[in-house]
Amino acid sequence: MKLAVTTIFMIVAASLVSVPGGLYAQLVKGDTMFVYPQPVGNLSEAIMGDTTSTGQRADPNRVYVLFGGTDQDTSIYYFDNIIRMYNNITIVGVPDPQTGMLPVVAPIYNIDGNIPNTLMNCYGSKSTVVLKNLFFMGKAPTGVMQTVQFVGINGDSSTLRVDNCVVSSMTNSALHVFNINAPYVNLFVTNCEFRNIQTPQMNGAAVAWFNAKVPSDSIVFVNNTLFCTERSIVGEAGYCANLILNHNTIFCTADPPLDSPEAIHEVITNNIWYSDFAGGLDSAYMNKGNIYNLKDRRPADIALDSLTDLAAPPYSLTEADRADTIMNNVYYWNGDLYKLWTAITDTSHDPGLVTTPVWMDSITQDMFTDKKAWPLMYMANNDSIDPDFNSTLVTPTMNSLVNWIDLWWSQKTTGTFLYSQDTLNPAYIFSEIPSDWASKQNYPVPENLSYSNEALTSAGTDGFAIGDLNWFPAQWKLFEAGKVNAIETPAKQVPTEFTLSQNYPNPFNPSTDIKFALNQAGVMSLKIYNVLGQLVRVVAQGYKPAGQYTYNVTMDKYASGVYFYTLRQGSNIMTRKMLLLK
Repeated sequence: MKLAVTTIFMIVAASLVSVPGGLYAQLVKGDTMFVYPQPVGNLSEAIMGDTTSTGQRADPNRVYVLFGGTDQDTSIYYFDNIIRMYNNITIVGVPDPQTGMLPVVAPIYNIDGNIPNTLMNCYGSKSTVVLKNLFFMGKAPTGVMQTVQFVGINGDSSTLRVDNCVVSSMTNSALHVFNINAPYVNLFVTNCEFRNIQTPQMNGAAVAWFNAKVPSDSIVFVNNTLFCTERSIVGEAGYCANLILNHNTIFCTADPPLDSPEAIHEVITNNIWYSDFAGGLDSAYMNKGNIYNLKDRRPADIALDSLTDLAAPPYSLTEADRADTIMNNVYYWNGDLYKLWTAITDTSHDPGLVTTPVWMDSITQDMFTDKKAWPLMYMANNDSIDPDFNSTLVTPTMNSLVNWIDLWWSQKTTGTFLYSQDTLNPAYIFSEIPSDWASKQNYPVPENLSYSNEALTSAGTDGFAIGDLNWFPAQWKLFEAGKVNAIETPAKQVPTEFTLSQNYPNPFNPSTDIKFALNQAGVMSLKIYNVLGQLVRVVAQGYKPAGQYTYNVTMDKYASGVYFYTLRQGSNIMTRKMLLLK
């Protein structure tokens, strides 16, 4: 992942005198405590020890700074007890300037012989928790994976901000990375990777779990990757004022990646959903019970329910209050999964019928098309396309996922869901990728989820690549700077007709201008196809006001030949031909 290091912390880190071997004192300068790697329990002791005799923080504005080393061994911070906070806390890591290694936070046995199952629980009302530039390892030095959660939020109206963190190697029957137990919490997660977050049964681990469906203010996930996680990016979410999922890559999940059937204001854009919900559901369970409060529904990435539970005060919401936008997402299930699903259905696997997932179930689709009942709901440009991830990443990961799903169904009991039965050996859970990939992929994480399908590298609503932009560093920098990824020149006058002009120059090498006019506001797309009708480039896509537009298109990475560009807006479609000559 990208290493977002602020200049101020790099300057501070460079100016500090190195700590002599064996000396592990913390250094305090103003509101900042610089914490150095120490023997057992240093992180929990350093933070919990920084309090007054009444249990309050010695400095309510304290910022704790950790340092990354050349590898995990030299930058590891152990904790042997849960850190309990009752007010604001900020923990910021400074990556190693040579390797980029983040400071590693990991559990270890305490004096009682136990491993703490949580890094931090926060209880203060209206508190703010900030975590930045950290590598959280759920696995203890002995290899035991016991950590149940990263952070628990138990104070109402609190805010949790997590940026540029890696959360890795967690497994437990009741596992949640962020466990939200209080109402009206704001959760902002950006530029993070969650990898190998597993449970030994399905319908378990979630990245953000809202216990007992507590109401929340804002849930925002932008530019994150879920790599081999068991379940959802958001689980059991009840009332949510704002749910925003933008530019996330979700790669291989056993269960659904999203569980928010009562979304009120939802924006889901520019995400990749690859081989998620691989376990599917069996018809016996679907017919006798319900899943995500949606009875007798086909398993789906996007599945919404009515707002019946929110019709009474204090919410007093109607269906017309929903304002959901779902645009420019890519979903794809690997062919190996389809082979497995067919084999499970055709053989004696109990109960013999597996209902495979879809992107959006029919009931949810109807909610987006019935503008009378749901006037503020909109979806467009959600396509099933293979991003073409690196095969050296896909092949072993899919093999492991398929084997685990096959094992799951072969050991199922008819008509039950194994909701909390740990019947599967965790050793069979689809495992971590080989450690030697570190030399072939990115550091500090070995996997790389960039992809080679160029048709998706500019297909976002903002002109950027679909999925987590951290895998496309040049685009990520532009995104963070608030810039668009295309040269767009709208004219001021409003045209009277929908038109698409011939590109100029034509023939061209390597760039050309494409002009078009929209006589009304709305969602449009401008796409380029080859002579076989295959999509090769998305020039522009999304909502545009009425006006005249000029796009400069560069095709230096494409072969010479004839291409077709198509402009669409509603029922209006126009296509023209252009010639690239190198």
